[in-house]
Amino acid sequence: MKISDRDKKLLYLLGIVIIVFLSFYFGYRNIVNATDELSREYTTENAKYMDLQKKYSKLDSYTADTEKYKLLYDGILAEYPAGCTQEYIIMFLTNAERKTGLWFSQVNLQATENTYNFGKYNSSNPSDTRYKLATDMKGYETRVILTYEGTYEEFKAFIDYIEDFEETYSVDAVSCTYRNESRIVAGSITITQYAIVGEREFGNVSVPTIPVGTDNIFSSSTFSPGNGLYDETDGANIVYDYDMYMILSPETSDVDSVVMGIRYDDNTLLTTNSNKTEEVYIKVTGEAGSYRVQYKLGDKFYPAANYDLGAEYDPGNTLDLLVISSERIDAKDLSGAKVTIVNETDMKLNIKVVNEDEYSPRFTLYSKEGDISVY
Repeated sequence: MKISDRDKKLLYLLGIVIIVFLSFYFGYRNIVNATDELSREYTTENAKYMDLQKKYSKLDSYTADTEKYKLLYDGILAEYPAGCTQEYIIMFLTNAERKTGLWFSQVNLQATENTYNFGKYNSSNPSDTRYKLATDMKGYETRVILTYEGTYEEFKAFIDYIEDFEETYSVDAVSCTYRNESRIVAGSITITQYAIVGEREFGNVSVPTIPVGTDNIFSSSTFSPGNGLYDETDGANIVYDYDMYMILSPETSDVDSVVMGIRYDDNTLLTTNSNKTEEVYIKVTGEAGSYRVQYKLGDKFYPAANYDLGAEYDPGNTLDLLVISSERIDAKDLSGAKVTIVNETDMKLNIKVVNEDEYSPRFTLYSKEGDISVY
């Protein structure tokens, strides 16, 4: 069969139409699909953009709110110490006795319990499954049972002291008996100390040496443990890391008015009890890790043998003296120390004075020689 020229042209034309149609059909559909995809992406991204623009317009407000809530968070966290030890609670109770006058005849420290784990927290956005906060902080509580005795005013002062204390304590149980003939309130009280441990440095405290024979260690001069966050610029680290110590108390307390010595060494202890200002002389010498110390308290001195030579002394990396003072009872309370210090070493002598009377200090640095800083 022979195809005419006219039919050939028609077939050619038909083929061209088919090719053009197929190209248009499939190509256009792909273009339309791509356009739809781009349109959807644009809609999505534009929504994100508009949301970000809205948030960016409130950037200053968000920044201010973030700072405000951070301050609130830090403030709440500061109400809980970064650790809990027996020494820490003992110092709290000792300071409470000194502040309120209430006497604790017995103290029963219960085991510390882990009561809460902070763990991980998700975003409030249901489409975001990432952890927004992860912490290893844990909540602990320590229960303390106290047997107390004092006047009604002292008892109320202790309750107020716990309520107003900078860190969180709770009163869980109270028993109370009033002795009419002596006007004394006696009984037991259970308190709980709370701590949040982890991610913060805990500046623990140590209980200073107490002379042997003291009936009530909680009536000794003490210091407030603070919030556990020590700033080296004010010498706060000396409170729990010191070499020598001096305790200044009223003559009528259970501890002598002036007690001084080297930490953990009762053989170096000098004490005197009087209602006057005692003269104290301290001298440290040496260099390159080899040091000697000598000191006098009134007519007593250390070392008893070869005083002028001094005793061998290992202060470690720093040379520190902790002075634990106390508020005066009244105008007739005259106990104190007039101190002369000589530092002939290659280290600075750091002196930290805590619990000093604001109006009439017990500690007076009468004279100093060498590199000495007092905080």
